[in-house]
Amino acid sequence: MKNVKKRRFLLEFLVVFIVLSLISVSFFSGAVSSEQGCPEQGGRAQAQPEEFLEEEQPGQEFQQEEPLEQPLPDDETIQQDSMEEDEEVYYRGRVLSVAEEDAVDPRTAPDEGPPILESVKQVAQVRILDEPFRGEVVEVTNHYSERDLYRIYMEEGMEIILVDFSGDLSSEVYLHDIARDRVVYYLVIAFAVLLVLIGGIRGLKALLTLTFTCFFIFKVLLPLMAQGYNAIPVTTASATLLVVVTLLVIGGINKKSYAAIIGTVVGLLAAGFLSLLVGGEAHLTGLSTQEAQMLYFHEEAFDFRQLIFAGIIIGALGAIIDVGISVASAAAEIKEANPDITTIALGKSALNVGRDVMATMSNTMILAYVGAAIPLLLLLTGTEMQWIRIINMEFIATEMIRGITISMGLILSVPATAFFAALFMGRRA
Repeated sequence: MKNVKKRRFLLEFLVVFIVLSLISVSFFSGAVSSEQGCPEQGGRAQAQPEEFLEEEQPGQEFQQEEPLEQPLPDDETIQQDSMEEDEEVYYRGRVLSVAEEDAVDPRTAPDEGPPILESVKQVAQVRILDEPFRGEVVEVTNHYSERDLYRIYMEEGMEIILVDFSGDLSSEVYLHDIARDRVVYYLVIAFAVLLVLIGGIRGLKALLTLTFTCFFIFKVLLPLMAQGYNAIPVTTASATLLVVVTLLVIGGINKKSYAAIIGTVVGLLAAGFLSLLVGGEAHLTGLSTQEAQMLYFHEEAFDFRQLIFAGIIIGALGAIIDVGISVASAAAEIKEANPDITTIALGKSALNVGRDVMATMSNTMILAYVGAAIPLLLLLTGTEMQWIRIINMEFIATEMIRGITISMGLILSVPATAFFAALFMGRRA
């Protein structure tokens, strides 16, 4: 009876903690947005209104041109245009044979002497592998050149991706890319098999939680953000739910999991708060990447500062869960080896274990970002730019703030997890 009451108390405490965390995040996000002067739909807040753009500038004579009378498209034209856009179809194909002939690149052709062969024209016979044209053979022309960044050299037996702009193979079919999806699928299968073989039941649980996480992100989190919902509370609630599900499935319903959940949520909230504060002070726009700039012209207006917060929370989720469960599991093992250990002694022991984990995981997070940015770092070091210019680039500042705030959240999760693990499992003197 006593154990049932303790479990009920711990569950109630956990629920209250999560609710208070979500409420505090909502108030905090509103305060930060109001201080920065950002509208709710801040993705296009800096765009000038049309009336301002049409005002006459000083020293210039504004002459309004008469609009050209153009006939409006009828319904049949609009329907035809939409059909043409929808008829861009992709197929998988296998190269049966390739015929080549050398070609001269006019950019490097010398004025005198023999021409320099810079490119190869390939004419391939390709069998389509997808329905409804499975088995049909089409001719595909490809110009391969060493000077092209996205060069593709077709070989017999290679699987490629074709694009057809007519939808019925009535026009020429073009080479789009190399088929890489099966390699990715095989790698995913190998990962799952290895996880289950070595991890056993826990590995199977980890695979289930990973599948649930991916499903939830792509089917719930991203659609909500795409519909214009505030990314801060949506991401915070989603991350909290993923933490609870992951740790309860893997660790079970016990004090160890409760401590890991609370410590992980504390670390995530700390990383998110720091990213909002530091990002506001650094005047980050969230438009430092090409993908964000493309998203700027999306039909739905986004607040890109909120997307920075969402990216940091999701990016920190795995690492901070790892730290939280490691510290809580160490505390549980210490408690099992020494049932009479006091709360203070258990907290100190768990904190010592967490310090070792913290040191290695902080290096892991920073090195992960450095590894992803190696081409950019080589470009910056090769051009001999001044450090003041490099450090003030928004892309560099964003990635540094992202990596450091995640590492700080990871660090703060260690004492939080150790404290609650000692509180739940230690013996009070």
